[in-house]
Amino acid sequence: MPQSSRASLDGQRPGSAELAGTITAPRAPVTIDAVRLNGGPLTGRVSLYRDARGLALAFDLATNAPVDVIIVSGEHTLRVSGLNQKGSGGAPTEVALAGFDTDGPQTVDITFLLSGREVRSATLRVRADH
Repeated sequence: MPQSSRASLDGQRPGSAELAGTITAPRAPVTIDAVRLNGGPLTGRVSLYRDARGLALAFDLATNAPVDVIIVSGEHTLRVSGLNQKGSGGAPTEVALAGFDTDGPQTVDITFLLSGREVRSATLRVRADH
């Protein structure tokens, strides 16, 4: 009877002759663009990055009130409500741009609202080589 897997210190795994495809380490996040927000009622930094799941934004904001954010790229729009502080453990709040285009040059426009009023906007760019 042929052996379909072999035991190792890691437990059961397929034999090397049974593997197919490419095995790689998870793709580390790569920052594509960032903007610093200085002065006024909203300060901090917003970074656009790409990881194994696609495009995402990291918001590291400081404000006295919750911030609503409208994100637009191409035909996609996403609204995130109630951002006002760093995420758990002091890390920036991350927002995945699921469904947004991930290839080719494009812009990601961000509008920040406090109490329903626009207080700031920013544009981040994805270059053709990203």
